[in-house]
Amino acid sequence: DNITFGNNGSYNRGMCAVGDYVYMAGRADNDNSATIYLRKFDGKTGEIISDIILGDEGKISYYPCNDVIKDSEDNVCITNLTLNISSTPLKVFMVDLETGALTEVASVTYSVLSSTRVDHASIYGDVATGNFQLYAAVSKSKYVIRWTFVDGELDDTETCTLQSFYPTSASVLGIAPVVIPIDGNSMFVAGGNTAFSRYDFSTGRLTDSFKNNTSLAPTGYEANGGVYFTLNNQKFIVYPYSDYT
Repeated sequence: DNITFGNNGSYNRGMCAVGDYVYMAGRADNDNSATIYLRKFDGKTGEIISDIILGDEGKISYYPCNDVIKDSEDNVCITNLTLNISSTPLKVFMVDLETGALTEVASVTYSVLSSTRVDHASIYGDVATGNFQLYAAVSKSKYVIRWTFVDGELDDTETCTLQSFYPTSASVLGIAPVVIPIDGNSMFVAGGNTAFSRYDFSTGRLTDSFKNNTSLAPTGYEANGGVYFTLNNQKFIVYPYSDYT
């Protein structure tokens, strides 16, 4: 009962858990001048604790505060939705969770691909030190882009072409694909029409999927995303089982 999603979810498109709290990204309207915020929940009870109003520098095109993510050191960041990564930058802001102040840690474009929409991004590394990799999968394509930052400066930009998908009926990723990096090369990708699957970035090869255990395969793929974690030395993944999870 504590969670509501504005405009059928279009105002709240991402969540992340850090410590004992869960943060949900939000904007007051689908407009780059709208108030942006993180809604903070108690991770155990689900109780709403507060809305953290974010700085105006995060009010950017196309839609601001489209997602909230964390890096490998639990630094919390927000990212925007860009419909054209070649001309409208994907930007990453680190959030001061006490004040809502924002610090821009990345602003990237990529002009090589014909498909250009990026809804979500993810980080491997530490944005506070400026040493990290920024990942984004491109909607309606086979591509994952990776930008590498060293000491706060963009050092390299690479593209991975995904070689295959699960289910095998998919030939490209769908709308709003998500990348979850595992390490500097392995990653999970879920595509809105494809299931949470593991890939090798350097080759684009599908290294593990529900093809190897179809009894656990989702019944639908539109509820995009997933997470992985280790508990008591056991590895787990959590993923949407259906379109209405």
